[in-house]
Amino acid sequence: MDLSENIQHSDWYKASGNLGPSILEALVTDPHLNVSILARQESTSTYPSHIKVHKTDYSEASLVSAFKGQDAVVSTVSGQAIRTQTSIIDAAIKAGVKRFIPSEFGSDTANPKAVELVPVFKGKESIVNYLKGKESDGLSWTCLCNGPFFD
Repeated sequence: MDLSENIQHSDWYKASGNLGPSILEALVTDPHLNVSILARQESTSTYPSHIKVHKTDYSEASLVSAFKGQDAVVSTVSGQAIRTQTSIIDAAIKAGVKRFIPSEFGSDTANPKAVELVPVFKGKESIVNYLKGKESDGLSWTCLCNGPFFD
């Protein structure tokens, strides 16, 4: 899929932290993408002035409002927040988002041995299964498994 033909407006869930800034930096260099960020209302994180920041209380109404007009949502949450992606996915569907990229970066959670060895992968696996169940609602999704991070 040529991303520039199908996805032009993307919203970023959790653009701070360890992984988010690196991915954000890569996305904003693509002139075909109009990137915005989803941030907690009380967040003090700063971003380049040309990037729209949607401040949210993470209620369904607030999320749907932030996602309206977006083609894709990219998530880079970590740890226990992995499971919070279900509410983000549901709001994305209600807002008409076309594609969701879950926080699946790292090891391939389709590998049962990886899920068995690393407990946090069970949450990632459940999100992938949740996304599979939402395909009938018109949401497509992509997992990006790039291997372990060493930083």
